[in-house]
Amino acid sequence: IGLMRDQELPELNRQANELSDAIRSHFSANWLEETGEPRFAAEYSQRGSGQAVRNAFFSPQNRSESQKKVKWERVLTNRAEFNRLYQASVSITAENNSAFEQRLARLEQEKLPEYLEQIKQAQKLAYEQFQSDFLGKLKESIDAVTENIRGLNRTLKDRSWGNERFQFVVEPDPNYRRFYDMIMDDLLMQGYSITYAAFREKHGETIDELFRQILAVDDDVSGDKRSELDRNIDAYCNYRTYLRFDLHTIDENNEVQRLSRTLRKKSGGETQTPYYIAMLAAFVQLYRIGDRNRSCLQLIIFDEAFSKMDGERIRESIRLLRRIGFQCLISAPPDKIADIAPLVDRNICVLKDRHRSFLAYFDKQDIARIEGELDSAEADD
Repeated sequence: IGLMRDQELPELNRQANELSDAIRSHFSANWLEETGEPRFAAEYSQRGSGQAVRNAFFSPQNRSESQKKVKWERVLTNRAEFNRLYQASVSITAENNSAFEQRLARLEQEKLPEYLEQIKQAQKLAYEQFQSDFLGKLKESIDAVTENIRGLNRTLKDRSWGNERFQFVVEPDPNYRRFYDMIMDDLLMQGYSITYAAFREKHGETIDELFRQILAVDDDVSGDKRSELDRNIDAYCNYRTYLRFDLHTIDENNEVQRLSRTLRKKSGGETQTPYYIAMLAAFVQLYRIGDRNRSCLQLIIFDEAFSKMDGERIRESIRLLRRIGFQCLISAPPDKIADIAPLVDRNICVLKDRHRSFLAYFDKQDIARIEGELDSAEADD
């Protein structure tokens, strides 16, 4: 008993204190009080002895140690990769992460605000550049179509169909007039951007409204909002939205009528003529006729052409086609041959006799020869 009291019990107390100190050095007091000690007491009560508790947790402890080793190797690998990617020299074997946490804190407190400000400025500049380029493209398209209309009107100036002449008109659409005025403002032509104070003062509200219509403020928009946005983009990005087109009819007394107002009141022949003129205008723009940098086949194919026109209107229409420079394939009823044939390069006449078809080719040079032969035959008779 004396041996136990004097030697063994003090040694056991010393070992117990060392274990207690080791435990407290590895775990926080809060965790020990709230989790560790209550769990140990429950396990001890269930298993009956400390050795039984130790034996029960031996295998799980080994698994945890193995997992800890694997994860530590992963930490070392990630730290080494960090040093390689960012040319850093942080110790990869340090037991704690304080060096990396210090770098993170410095980035969050110093560098990140700086980067965010740079991103904000770059975004602002990109947005302003987009706006300027967007308005510039619209203006370029409006200028181009206006010049095309002028060219067409020069071509139409000395052409008449019966007692009528025609002239295209392009003007700002009243419903979009303020957008048109902003796009065509001389300040943009003088090299000022949309951020220029005078331009913003003059068109600020219009600029903001235009870009609200075509730019999504929030990426998470509903299906209906997305459909509305798509419709707005189709409308506001199309230069035609800001313009109104019409065709003026000018009679021998120089009285002018808008085709848009008189179209339903005219006869078939009277409406077909402006229809062809408008169609030619579309092809002039499509083929960019007059653009020396663009060379292409300027082909138009007409089916049942000029069916409602009289001879004079037909002849003037064909002369206009040739003057503009179109290459045409014209399919027309036989009764139109007399008006068409003298003005085209090659005629192909298709004849049908019951179940058989015949083709007759002749050029405009052949017409004079055939007419001469017919005149000679009549004289002989």
